[in-house]
Amino acid sequence: MSYPLGSRNSQRSHAPTIGVDARVFTVEENLCRGIGAYSVSHLDAIVRATPDFEYIFYFDGLEDRAKLGPLASYANISLGNYRNRDAREVDLFHIPDPMTVVFGYDSPFLVAPPAVPLTCQFFDLIPLVMQKFHFDCFSHRMKMAYMARLAQLSEMSECIFSISECSRQDLHRIGGAPLDRIVTVMAGLNTKVRSTSSEEQDAVLKKYGIDRRFFMALGGLDPHKGFDLSARGHICLRSEYPLMLVAVGSPIDPYKAHFQELLAKEGI
Repeated sequence: MSYPLGSRNSQRSHAPTIGVDARVFTVEENLCRGIGAYSVSHLDAIVRATPDFEYIFYFDGLEDRAKLGPLASYANISLGNYRNRDAREVDLFHIPDPMTVVFGYDSPFLVAPPAVPLTCQFFDLIPLVMQKFHFDCFSHRMKMAYMARLAQLSEMSECIFSISECSRQDLHRIGGAPLDRIVTVMAGLNTKVRSTSSEEQDAVLKKYGIDRRFFMALGGLDPHKGFDLSARGHICLRSEYPLMLVAVGSPIDPYKAHFQELLAKEGI
């Protein structure tokens, strides 16, 4: 799938200019979640891979460049104001986090420059896949806004980059987006992560009281992430192997109480 970047205006002979909905950087709730890390990392990789492209990161108003975090140092990124945007400025518009529904945060599909191809980075439809824990808890207004956003994503995007094949299939099955407009681009290796010394590893084990081999569950305790399967796997193995169950995630997790009964029953 390709787009004739720069061809909308025959007078434009320079490298393509990509507009980006940068308001995700102002929503603290997003940046504290995995989505914030994914969005920043993906944008970082894209900008580094295309040094000849120009990028305009649009905010609602004048923002401090420091809000861009690790992207702030790139010379080919400039800041723009949504209120003063001009469709002639960009050849393509990218939406890093299209399913963020925060009131006061206008839909990126409704404020994107008109007549410009839209691409999106798509994460998941967990609120609909796990309705009992998410969508069913939304207010009526929030439910309407979420479903409207899903329709916009499916109908208005030229190309959608999904972070997994599972999410790609969900978006097609639930959201109705054509499969030929959804491309799976999985997360790559973070080369900035350094190795740790044996001394550092020992210090971490001591800090958390891990004194023997362990069965690890990595991630949040959200029901769709399968912590219950990890717990049951540990239960099956511990009669044969003296393993600890180690859950790696936030110490403040709203779903802790959901598993307390299972863990208490099994003496974990």
